[in-house]
Amino acid sequence: MTIQISSQRGWREPVAQVAVLRLALDADDKAEAAHRYAALFLQRGAAVMPPAAFSAVTRATVDRGAKFDCTLLEQAVKTLERRDAAAAQSLAAAKACG
Repeated sequence: MTIQISSQRGWREPVAQVAVLRLALDADDKAEAAHRYAALFLQRGAAVMPPAAFSAVTRATVDRGAKFDCTLLEQAVKTLERRDAAAAQSLAAAKACG
């Protein structure tokens, strides 16, 4: 119960998100697992993946209908701007939040 409460209150807290992601996977709750993975991907991916790859993967998911939390997406774009302006611009143009 504590993990569930912390994950609801802190999308920016990766430890809680990983825990809930694992619980969702164990329970075969694919929708919940996907939400948690998306949040983690935007928080950590932009800083650790090659910028062009992060932008391409994110854009590919958007092309398939995915929508991301606008605040997290904006943070990811800012992180990319510090690493690769072209990758950041490509991602910003995706209109991927909603």
